[in-house]
Amino acid sequence: MQGRSRDQRDLFDAESMAGELLEPGSVFAFLAEQRLALFPEEMFADLFRSARGRPSVPADVVATVLVLQALHGLSDREATEAVTFDLRWKAACGLGVQVPAFHPTTLTYWRRRLAQSERPNRIFEAVNAVVLETGVLRGKNRRALDSTVLEDAVATQDTVTQLIAAIRRVAREVSGGKELVAAHCTRHDYSSPGKPRIAWDDPGARDELVSALVSDALALLDHIDVEGLDEGEAQVVALLAVVAGQDVEPAEEVAMFEGNKAETKTLIPVIEQFKTRHGIDELVVVADAGMLSADNLNGLEDAGCRFIVASRQSHVPYDLGDHFERHGNYTPDDSTIETTREMGTGRQRRTRRVVYHYSFKRHKRDDKTINAQVIKAEKVAAGLRPVARDRFVKVTNDADGKKAEVNWDVIERARFCAGFKGYVTNIGPDMMDGAAVVAAYRDLWHVEESFRMAKGDLQARPIFHRKREPIEAHLTIVFAALAVSRHLQDQTGVTIKRLVQTLRPLRTVTITITGQPIQAQPRLTTEAEAILAKIPR
Repeated sequence: MQGRSRDQRDLFDAESMAGELLEPGSVFAFLAEQRLALFPEEMFADLFRSARGRPSVPADVVATVLVLQALHGLSDREATEAVTFDLRWKAACGLGVQVPAFHPTTLTYWRRRLAQSERPNRIFEAVNAVVLETGVLRGKNRRALDSTVLEDAVATQDTVTQLIAAIRRVAREVSGGKELVAAHCTRHDYSSPGKPRIAWDDPGARDELVSALVSDALALLDHIDVEGLDEGEAQVVALLAVVAGQDVEPAEEVAMFEGNKAETKTLIPVIEQFKTRHGIDELVVVADAGMLSADNLNGLEDAGCRFIVASRQSHVPYDLGDHFERHGNYTPDDSTIETTREMGTGRQRRTRRVVYHYSFKRHKRDDKTINAQVIKAEKVAAGLRPVARDRFVKVTNDADGKKAEVNWDVIERARFCAGFKGYVTNIGPDMMDGAAVVAAYRDLWHVEESFRMAKGDLQARPIFHRKREPIEAHLTIVFAALAVSRHLQDQTGVTIKRLVQTLRPLRTVTITITGQPIQAQPRLTTEAEAILAKIPR
């Protein structure tokens, strides 16, 4: 049977006595004012179909407590104690000062009924609808707990709440944890479960708070004796380690752009944000030949960035040809040649330093590629292959129509620069010599490998999505998986493919027999045990 709130207030009603003390725009004031409209009796009628039995706690009271409990990250017992002793909670619930709270199991009972219903999230959906319509909880200096969960319509916590809740849980559930928190976590008052009041619209203030909380969490982890923990305490500490070790970059700093946007309109704004956020004055951008254009390089330089960009080698660059004319074309293996090149036109024309690296191994590979392309060109000229945009095919028009022939001049120039790879940079030789420029570019393979993993193993291309939000969600999942994959690869020294093949079959299964849940653990292979032993816990 569903309980009902009394129409008349008690003599010592908390809202009447202390309602004016509630902070305007706070969640307590919001629920005190909107509670009955948000949670009418008929909203929960399907949970109590029978009219018989002892009346339950009024629906609006329980719904209010569930909202406050989710926002503050409290246990059922802590939530009911707050209803008993905290005037703000009493005012939000419309209870009298002397009215005791209900038993903690009532919250468990309600959550079970809601979970089994057709609308398990109805409470937060109702709150969210009013918040979005009225903006009642919005404000420049609002507390994040007053809007984060409600505006997202889910009971999830952001980084700040996670960190505070994890540290509080260590103090509550780990032996000696309370003393450790008091001694080593000094940057925030962890006796209060709510978020601190700061200017949440100020990114600097938020970043400073997150940094302080992470520092406290790491200091706490350093002083916990993990060897002396039981299984439950170890899980609590492990959760703190996960939360403290997560990427705490603000989510709004993740940038995604359409593929048809120019690099200068995507790369440079992201670089500027990165430099500002981390206080970096100088930054070197290393990129492949796709970035090699005068506009892109000028944009990077104007933004205060240094760069190392690969140069295309489809034909002999004039600057390399001039060098050969003056000095000859003999080049020792693994040596560098330096020249300058004019790039751009008009006012955008600038002189760039170019470093060429010669490798005998690359020379053999280039010769093999050139020979294969020459064979294709000869087949086109002989009419054995259709005319295509082959590198060494020259198409001319005569009286008989189009005629394809082998372009031996281009072949000769290609062989001339075989083994060379160029790098355009605005870093002076006094800061980085040619060998250092080449070495810096060679580190780019780590990024390229990640792209191959993202596009191949993780299927990053959102080919089945059309709208922006699903695409962004897809890419977020992909790059989160990429970060986890790279971390596991670095920790274990095992390829991602081998990790997946070895660990994917390992599943923990929960079986219920006569109402008793039994957890079946997987059997670990020797290879799986070796991999898991290398992953820190």
